[in-house]
Formats: sequence, structure tokens, C-alpha cells
Amino acid sequence: MRLLIIIAAYFIFKEAIQFLAEKSKHLAYAPDHSFTVIP
Repeated sequence: MRLLIIIAAYFIFKEAIQFLAEKSKHLAYAPDHSFTVIP
């Protein structure tokens, strides 16, 4: 059971990193509108 939680956390972590990478890529083009950027 614990293994499933670890695997799930790993995938969530990976998705979060990819999401943040995409978001930061968008923010690079609009640093002044960092809070209004819609992914």
C-alpha cells in the first residue's frame, strides 16, 4: 500500500515539475503579468 502512495507521489511530483516548467516558460515572455498568465 505504501508503495502505491510513493508511486502516486512520484507521478504527481513529475507532473508538477513539468507544469511549473511550462508556466515559467510562459512567464519568461510576460514577466510583468506573472499572475495573470493562464496556462
